[in-house]
Amino acid sequence: MLSFLRPGQGNVVFASNAELSRRAGNIDERTLRRHITRLQETGLLERQDSPNGKRYRVTSSQGMSLSFGLSLEPFFAASERLRRLAEDLEIEKREIRYLRKRVLVSLANIEAAAEGPTEVTTSMRRELRRSLSTAEYHQILAELPCPEVSDTPCSEEKSLANSAKMPANDGQNDRHYQKSEKERLESDHAKTLKVPEVIETCKEAMAFATSPIRTWDDLQRHAYDLAPMLGIDQQTYIQAAKTKGIQAATVTVLYLIQIAHRVRNLPAYFQSVTLGNRAASFDVARAVRRLAASCKHA
Repeated sequence: MLSFLRPGQGNVVFASNAELSRRAGNIDERTLRRHITRLQETGLLERQDSPNGKRYRVTSSQGMSLSFGLSLEPFFAASERLRRLAEDLEIEKREIRYLRKRVLVSLANIEAAAEGPTEVTTSMRRELRRSLSTAEYHQILAELPCPEVSDTPCSEEKSLANSAKMPANDGQNDRHYQKSEKERLESDHAKTLKVPEVIETCKEAMAFATSPIRTWDDLQRHAYDLAPMLGIDQQTYIQAAKTKGIQAATVTVLYLIQIAHRVRNLPAYFQSVTLGNRAASFDVARAVRRLAASCKHA
């Protein structure tokens, strides 16, 4: 729905269900209607129906307009609240990953001391198959028996020290990813687009910004927020950032919003130019500059 909005033309989407379905990757219209109803029930969307129930816009000779369709004004009004909720969920996910690692290390220590699985560790491993909250992980840690390994009492420090020796743990992955992304971002900065070029060319995406966009970090956060709105899932976006570089993934999302009216399937297009058969030939910097030139000549 967001891809149908244009700066200065309000926040009402008057595209038909068939067009919305096509833009969303040709999903079934019943699925589309169910999602629209759900958005309305959660207060993120309002219907502004015309007398005949159709969606359209009429404009007077003085430039005044009336739009009938699906209003996204409640969504924009709730944007900051939704952003905070997303940040809280991300913090909770990281905490759960950390606590799960602690539990697994403790269970491994217990089984090493007992020279095999015990009734307690088997039961707790079954518990770990469920989706647990942070409180439940803390409860499991509190209930874990203390294994005796080489007459050394078990401790949180011992478990964490052992976990640090494990290959590819979450902390190592995070640090490696952040380092590689920083190196890739610095490289991209030197070789490709400048922030003002992206802002000036990708005006459609900039219209959705809830705070000033001045730096690459600002652009990266903005693109990360917009990607799900185009149907690009988080895993695909992160993989694209690793493969093509964080700047390329960022600018591709913003560029796609600018040309959304020409693209039939936005998620498939993103997948193709970042990870698919067009990834090797697609240069988003060249595409953005070509788009900027065409706008100047229009």
